[in-house]
Amino acid sequence: MMELAALRKLVEPHLRVYDAREEKLRGKVAAQMLYVQVRPEEFDARFEAARSAIRAVEPEALVFLRRDAGEDILFVAERPQSAPTRPGLRLGMFLATIVTTVLAGSLAWAGFNGGFGENVWADLIAPQNLLWGAVAFALPLMAILGLHEMAHYVTARRHGLRATMPLFLPTPPGLGLPIGTLGAFISLKDPLPDRKALFDVGASGPLAGFLVAVPVLILGLLLTASAAHAIPDLHRPLILADGASVAPDGTGAALLTVAEAHPGYITFNVTAPGSGSWTYTTELRLTVNGTLRTESSTSSLDGGKSERRSIHLPEGTTMASARITWDDGLLSFGDPLLVQWLGKLIPTDGLLIHPTFFAGWVGLLVTGINLLPVGQLDGGHVARAVLGDRTKYAAYAAITVLMMLSFFFSSWFLMTLFVLLMGIHHPPPLNDRTVLDRRRLWAAAVVLVVFIVSFVPVPVVG
Repeated sequence: MMELAALRKLVEPHLRVYDAREEKLRGKVAAQMLYVQVRPEEFDARFEAARSAIRAVEPEALVFLRRDAGEDILFVAERPQSAPTRPGLRLGMFLATIVTTVLAGSLAWAGFNGGFGENVWADLIAPQNLLWGAVAFALPLMAILGLHEMAHYVTARRHGLRATMPLFLPTPPGLGLPIGTLGAFISLKDPLPDRKALFDVGASGPLAGFLVAVPVLILGLLLTASAAHAIPDLHRPLILADGASVAPDGTGAALLTVAEAHPGYITFNVTAPGSGSWTYTTELRLTVNGTLRTESSTSSLDGGKSERRSIHLPEGTTMASARITWDDGLLSFGDPLLVQWLGKLIPTDGLLIHPTFFAGWVGLLVTGINLLPVGQLDGGHVARAVLGDRTKYAAYAAITVLMMLSFFFSSWFLMTLFVLLMGIHHPPPLNDRTVLDRRRLWAAAVVLVVFIVSFVPVPVVG
């Protein structure tokens, strides 16, 4: 680190320096501080000129600006050593993620085309399932994730920042959501110089991923409608009722309705399907003397066994129904706003979703999660660039919403813990006084819209 007087002389052609100090740690200079003044309209250009002048003499110097008690302070410190890039690890993780996403695609393709046989492992590694799983699911999903991260990388390089190639995170296809990956990320070797660079790097990935996910979704909806594979009605019991009608109420449910309710009892008989244990829930709705009464009960039966149930209809009953529900063994996913809108244009109600649609849905899920305005997530970068120190309020709101949503989808609780461990506050860029131009503010509005139409409050609903 150069002498303080030499540093001041180097900076003064660009910024007016009215005080200079050093901060020592264990007798060694840890940081040099120059108290500077400059016109607001010239701030960005003069700070960058001073930073370039210092870096020309001390290439590894870390130069940043902070405002404290109304004073602008230019800090110069030694850059901390960065972790090794490990390109071999990144290549290995990328190849492993290709394998796990192809396996996840094989599962999705097998489930889409007639379901699984007695040997699930044989279905998983069947050549036709692996081939179509790779083409219909793994390829579009990896394209969405890969272009998301490469947009970050290219944008960082455009701003002169050193960055690593993406590190993909493979997971077993049967763990959690059957997608074979937890996503990917890049690491920056240089600190972000100003709010403009912070915004560009943060927004580029989600926007690129979104632009790929939308056509993948549309293609997936078209393929779903074209194949027209009806959702199978699995694990449906045999239900017989005296004095009431029984009709299917979607998959995994039946509705028992009393046409003319009279005081007394109605009975129904339930025979469990299959050979294993089977559980069902009865939700009773009675209107008695104009008042709605509801009751709920759960029962279990061994496969093939029956039980007889009675429903008491008290005096004054004018309407009675019972909804019987059970686990149909199918995963049901929540739809973000964009999928709901596209679904009105390309109806697919009652149909099994095509693996390509599932890849696009996962792309939207990843985009929505990344745009949460918290910590080092992409949304945290964008929020810090736009809101400055006020970002903390957006982060507190996001954490509160995630905690509330965890009552409906437990994985949000794990996401909240991850964000808290990572840190909800975003550090400022080197120059935190940069003002975003109108073009970037419009882009920020677009990012907000992308977040709103992509976020899935309850990703898995059954």
